Amino acid sequence: MSSKTNPVTWFEIPVNDIQAPGRTPSKTGTVVFFDVPNIDSTLGAVVRNGGKVVMPKASGGEHGSIAQFEDSEGNLVSLFSNS
Repeated sequence: MSSKTNPVTWFEIPVNDIQAPGRTPSKTGTVVFFDVPNIDSTLGAVVRNGGKVVMPKASGGEHGSIAQFEDSEGNLVSLFSNS
């Protein structure tokens, strides 16, 4: 596999309005990190759409910034930006 290939080909985020046996929204378990161009504007969109900020944008120094939010279904999701 090429070092430039993303090995993640599929992931699911449970929601309450679709029947999926054994899948329940949760703040525990695997946390998905999305690479976004602007954490602040993404968090703004999260809040406008019913989510809430769990960890505001925090600097990781030269490595970029991260933040976490709870989506409108109750899942914990993380954001990353190196800009």
